[in-house]
Amino acid sequence: MQDTETNNEQNGVGDARYESSVRTRCSSRILPENTQSNYQRWKVFKRFVGWVRPHWKWLTFLCICMVVNQALVVVMPLSFGWAFDSILPSHNAHALNLLALGLCAFLIIRSITMYLERETAALVGSLVVRDVRKQMHGHLLNMSLRFLDNYQVGRIVSRVLGDTECVRALLLSGFVNGSASLVRLIFILATLIAIDWRTTAISSFTVPIFLFGFWHSANKLKPAYRQLNDDNTLLSACVNETFSGMRVVKTYRGERRANLDFVMRLHALLRRHLFVCRTQHLITVFWEATACISVIAMLWYGGHRVLEGSMTIGELVAFYGLLGQLHGPINDLIALNATLQPAIASIENLDVILEQQPEITDRADAIAAKRLNGQVEVSNVDFSYIKNQSDHSKTRQPKTLDKIAFQAKAGDCIAIVGASGSGKSTLINLLARLYDVDHGCIRVDGVDIRKYRIQSYLSNIAVVLQENFLFKGSFRDNIRYSRWAAREEEIVSAAKMAGAWEFICARHEGLDSACGENGFSLSGGQKQRIALARAILAKPSILILDEATSALDTHTEKQVQLALDTVMENCTTFIVAHRLSTIRNADKILVMHDGMIAECGTHSELLSRGGAYASMHHAQFSDTPPEPSEITIKSESEPTINLDLVHR
Repeated sequence: MQDTETNNEQNGVGDARYESSVRTRCSSRILPENTQSNYQRWKVFKRFVGWVRPHWKWLTFLCICMVVNQALVVVMPLSFGWAFDSILPSHNAHALNLLALGLCAFLIIRSITMYLERETAALVGSLVVRDVRKQMHGHLLNMSLRFLDNYQVGRIVSRVLGDTECVRALLLSGFVNGSASLVRLIFILATLIAIDWRTTAISSFTVPIFLFGFWHSANKLKPAYRQLNDDNTLLSACVNETFSGMRVVKTYRGERRANLDFVMRLHALLRRHLFVCRTQHLITVFWEATACISVIAMLWYGGHRVLEGSMTIGELVAFYGLLGQLHGPINDLIALNATLQPAIASIENLDVILEQQPEITDRADAIAAKRLNGQVEVSNVDFSYIKNQSDHSKTRQPKTLDKIAFQAKAGDCIAIVGASGSGKSTLINLLARLYDVDHGCIRVDGVDIRKYRIQSYLSNIAVVLQENFLFKGSFRDNIRYSRWAAREEEIVSAAKMAGAWEFICARHEGLDSACGENGFSLSGGQKQRIALARAILAKPSILILDEATSALDTHTEKQVQLALDTVMENCTTFIVAHRLSTIRNADKILVMHDGMIAECGTHSELLSRGGAYASMHHAQFSDTPPEPSEITIKSESEPTINLDLVHR
């Protein structure tokens, strides 16, 4: 009972500290000053025009429909004015009937143009969003891991789906609705001036005052909208991260902390949203008051002109109807600010990403890498990661690799060992060209790998990681992902070699059975065997194994090791391992320490030196002597196979 109370008390203290840290993170980000320059606005406009330009034919048709539709708005008030001045005083029933029929025809024409306008706008908006999403998705796929590592999955999803949707809002609400309101405003204002320019001037004297205040408030809201956009993105990333790591959350009782983090971010978002809404509502209320003053001024001055006989009642009625429609487009332009500012902020975010050039690209003089032999030379390689502080700022981290140099002959087996964080995985990522080196170079078959065309070079590489990703598809699709055109018998052969065929056949649909999202229905060992089958099917020249058999039981590991030995005969292999028993037969062992190669040699050479490798070997085997089952079997018909049955 006492232990439970103590734990609860500790949890309470921990939650309080966590709440304090989250509150600090959420509240410390104040609204930035408005630093948007004319150059930035021009960039946003240029980017937007570039997206819309391919659909100029539909856009032209949309503009024609819009102009016709907005020009027709003056017909109804003028018709009523004519009826009051000419038809009703003369008691001309025939003219009244013709007017009614004409107005019905007018409504049909306007309904058709309105339908065509909205249908075309929806079509153009959907086409533009499709193109932007395709461009963003393709651009992000081409970016290096060094860039993508700094973006949470939720942020990427928000950019590809959320921010691109704002382009539609800018097109429809900004361009179409804004242009429609502006065209309507011009037609109505021109008609009002034609009826009586003096009454128009008196009725509109408050508009410049309002527009000045509106412009000032809109400029103040620009940074708030950008901040609101960023907060929405971070909230999306937070939710994605929490549910992606739900197993860890459940295991370590993190539901309360995860929910606290979400709620605090939600409250910060709410405060900023209310600030924006409050300012927008003040603008709306101010405009409503201004519009009422305009109507009162029109009634007072226009009424006096009617009493003087310089203006007819019909003209006053038409003027009143048109003035009401004049306030409509201005009100629409005010409301447009609430849509326009987030859309501009989203396009700025998209522009920041699209301006980032892919780090790993084909050179102009790149050559095709056909079937490589697998001879590897690493010469004085330096590398450091880059951390994104935000979408706009980056900092380079300390060196992860420093002056790495070694050689591997074709067909060699190179083992890489060392403590966590020593640079093992970074080295193989550079070899697989998931990143590019900062200094030095990596040569394969005597050619700098940056001179090969990326796709042709990667067709010679296969990687099996400790934690492999499986797509939400069938076993067949996941295995043939490395070589999509592989024949059925090749897929089956790869599955058998990897030891995966038995559990695949146990499924009702065999190779067509679904793996589930990231293989959730499979054990760790089963996922590993599917990944191994994928690598085997690739028929690589260079095979990279990063703790590839760590998730397998002893029996399965023997089967997989036999398969790997067969594959390794025809390729150069790089093995990252912590268990030294798996690399005793390696042609060369690299011992990594703090991003540098501390030692290099064979198993026996490194043991005889009594250095770092010998210390690691002693630490692993001093307390547990090798069991009799750890033997090397040689056969005339089979390659040398290390069964590696050491007790883990």
